[in-house]
Amino acid sequence: MNNTHEWVNNGIQAFKEDLQDLPKNTLPYFFSSMVRTHLFRVNNVATLPIQAISEKTIFQQQKIKSVLCIGLRYDKKLVGFIGCDCVVQKRSWTDLDLIRLRLVGEMLANAFKNLNYKKELQKAQQQLINANHKLNKQVNTDGLTNIANRRCFDQTLKCEIKRCVRNKEPISLIMCDIDFFKRYNDNYGHQLGDEVLKRVAKALHDLCKREGDLAARFGGEEFAIILPVIDTDHCQRFAALIQEKIAELAIEHNFSSASKYLTLSIGFYSFIPSQKTTPKEVITNADIALYNAKETGRNKIARFEKAN
Repeated sequence: MNNTHEWVNNGIQAFKEDLQDLPKNTLPYFFSSMVRTHLFRVNNVATLPIQAISEKTIFQQQKIKSVLCIGLRYDKKLVGFIGCDCVVQKRSWTDLDLIRLRLVGEMLANAFKNLNYKKELQKAQQQLINANHKLNKQVNTDGLTNIANRRCFDQTLKCEIKRCVRNKEPISLIMCDIDFFKRYNDNYGHQLGDEVLKRVAKALHDLCKREGDLAARFGGEEFAIILPVIDTDHCQRFAALIQEKIAELAIEHNFSSASKYLTLSIGFYSFIPSQKTTPKEVITNADIALYNAKETGRNKIARFEKAN
């Protein structure tokens, strides 16, 4: 038991600090009455029975002559109590005294209920937020590589194009494809093929350090990277970083015509979008660049250039 709050009249000594961490067996008679009736009413402490010797000793130490306590209940469970002590003179507690104290007690108990309800509501809301976040992540994450999936990519590209239109800023889209991935799968097995997809996906994701950058699995062994506010020169350098990162993985691929290690072909499209720009157009142009990278020998970087 802890005394959490105490109000005393002028000139009356407070004992709150002495009434902390008290075991229930310190006041057995008091707790027995409180549990049974939720009431402890004593007009004269001196007349307490022998069973209340512990209570009588503590009350007399605090110069308490009369005491009235009522229990605070929450869901029919005793959670605390509120009481009045008289130290200057004895008091014969009236029914009106009891009604007043019970009214205050009910106000406090209701406040506890509301506080607890608020906490429970906040807990439920947080659980719902966490569940929604988890669901949103599942819906927008590729199950194998654990990076953004095609659905997330489509939504992000659409939003970033609109944002760059408003701000009149450039945007770049990189499309990259693992060179001769079918040969890798056929010769090393699909299990190792899946591991390769995961490692490449992580490498691409790790390069996307800015807020707004997004690496996604576009489909099969093809990946896409959205780079808002990135122009042609910066995108070219980013694509070179991708090749460096993949080279560092040093994944053996003895069945590739491009290199004895795993490589990527990369195509990109950098532009300043307009109101007429569509995601389909952007993807098509980046895909054309990727096709050119493949056609010119693979393990290449190609950018889309509009015909004059």
